[in-house]
Amino acid sequence: MSLVQRIEREKGGLTAMLVLVVSVFVVSLARGEHRSGTLSLLLILGALFLLINVWAALFLGDESPSGWLTGVYFPTALILATVINFVSMQDQNFGMTWLIVLPVVSQSLEISPHPKFWNAIVSLLAVITFVWPTTQIFGWEVAADTVFSLIPAILFVNVFTRMAQRERSARENMERLATALNEANQKLRLYAAQVEELATTKERNRLARDIHDSLGHYLTVINVQL
Repeated sequence: MSLVQRIEREKGGLTAMLVLVVSVFVVSLARGEHRSGTLSLLLILGALFLLINVWAALFLGDESPSGWLTGVYFPTALILATVINFVSMQDQNFGMTWLIVLPVVSQSLEISPHPKFWNAIVSLLAVITFVWPTTQIFGWEVAADTVFSLIPAILFVNVFTRMAQRERSARENMERLATALNEANQKLRLYAAQVEELATTKERNRLARDIHDSLGHYLTVINVQL
């Protein structure tokens, strides 16, 4: 499959991921929540995080993804998300960087060879990517209070991704049925043309036989009369 075909196939997911990740950093930049040095580091880490997820969406989304590549992608993305959260919290604010882990959770249902297993593991680790930095900087009490803002988001992404998968599966089934119906219609038209040709040939043969029989009888009568 070509790169253009891969992009077309994953266009919806890529668009949603780009909008989410880019908006997180744009909002942080607009609100002035971070120092310039911290913001520069966050932008570099965010760009790297985005590139990793775009690569995963395009090249790990086949029917039989490579197991070891999947095993490398998820830890890498989650560790990078943890680092981004930790750097963001260095300025004593939560910002919105915790949202960037949501595409990774969605990917666990899309590209992994064992979706249910990977989704459970990645969902749990996604919470840790937020809880661990929060605990290190603000303490357990703050982490316990704020983690509940992430759990509903993860649950929503899981439910939404499953619904999107069912919708995509239904659409693909409809496309396959439409293709099969089109092929059946073409075969039916071919069979109809063959039947018409056979009917025409049969009628010609009948007419020829009738003419032969009539002419033979007529000639026999003339011969007798002569």
